[in-house]
Amino acid sequence: SSVARWAARSYLGQYWNSRGNNPGRAHTQYSSMLEENEEIGLKGHLADEFVYGWVKSRIEYAMAEAYFQTNQWDLAEAQCDNVRARYQGGEARDAAGFLKALIIEMRSPQDVTPGLQAFADYINANPGSGLVPFALARMGSLYARAEDFDSALEVYGQVTRDYPNSAVSILAEDSSEYILNNQYGAIDIARADINPEHRLARVMCGPYALKALLDSLHVPADADILAKEAHTDDT
Repeated sequence: SSVARWAARSYLGQYWNSRGNNPGRAHTQYSSMLEENEEIGLKGHLADEFVYGWVKSRIEYAMAEAYFQTNQWDLAEAQCDNVRARYQGGEARDAAGFLKALIIEMRSPQDVTPGLQAFADYINANPGSGLVPFALARMGSLYARAEDFDSALEVYGQVTRDYPNSAVSILAEDSSEYILNNQYGAIDIARADINPEHRLARVMCGPYALKALLDSLHVPADADILAKEAHTDDT
């Protein structure tokens, strides 16, 4: 019953954080999880040889998530390391690696470099994980935050190309479109680091924007013809 209660609080916390859109209730569930762990000694299940390994790893990851959601990042990161060290393979281990990368990102709000490196390391270490597209999407947002829009478009394009059915594919596509329609017109095109393809950034409201978007998504289409049909060409 203690494991079932723990699982229920975990799923309720996830629900209120996402679809329920109520961080206050999520925080209450995660805080209660940690308090009950001390009261009922849930950690005792980790030493029980009759408890399945995947159950133990899920319990340990749920603890890391609870620490993270209650802003106890040091404990969350240490718990992620525990999961990664004690269990080989499995969704909980993958999730712990992703969560640690996210913590590293959030520890450096003014410098995107640590976060980019952390997610790149995660992807290299877990190429088959279902969380890879989410890691790429985080990298895209970090590149965009640093105004490295070319790199952001490249990463978002990788998500839409290689993971078209993932939960973040539409987000990546929308983010690419937002960058093309809003960001390029606001930057100084005289900057030396701007990709030569985007020298006409200030007029990327017609075929230029469409071509860049199609190229970033690797769509084989004639931008000039599409722009003319959509009445967004030079005429």
